Amino acid sequence: MASQVLALPLIQCKKSLFGKSYYYVTSDNKLKAKTYDYTPQDGECLKKIIEAPRAQLNDLVEKYGKLPQANIGNYHLEMCAAADGRFTALQLFRFVNYEYAPVTDVCIYEEAESLLIQKLF
Repeated sequence: MASQVLALPLIQCKKSLFGKSYYYVTSDNKLKAKTYDYTPQDGECLKKIIEAPRAQLNDLVEKYGKLPQANIGNYHLEMCAAADGRFTALQLFRFVNYEYAPVTDVCIYEEAESLLIQKLF
C-alpha cells in the first residue's frame, strides 16, 4: 500500500536531518500510518463501507459508526492519514493461508469524505 500512496501527486516527501516525512500537499499536514485489527463480522462491515459507492458513504458510516477493534483479528486494516483528517488512504486485508491477503484495493479519500471515513476509527 505504501508505494501506491507515496506515488500520488498529492503526497510530498520532505527530508531532514532525522529522516524522511511525508505530507499531504493540499493542507501541508504530516501523514501518519496506523493499523487496526477486526473480527470477521466487523471486517465484513468495513469491507462493505470501503467497496460502496461514494454516494452511500455517509449513510453507511452513520449506520455502522465506530467499529470496535480486536486484539488479534481476522481482518487487518492499514491506514495512512493526514494529521488534519483531510486525507485518508486505506486497504483492508484478511488472514488466509497463514498470511494477510488484500481484500480491497487501496482507497483514497480526501476532504469531506476523508473526515467522514475517519469517524469509523
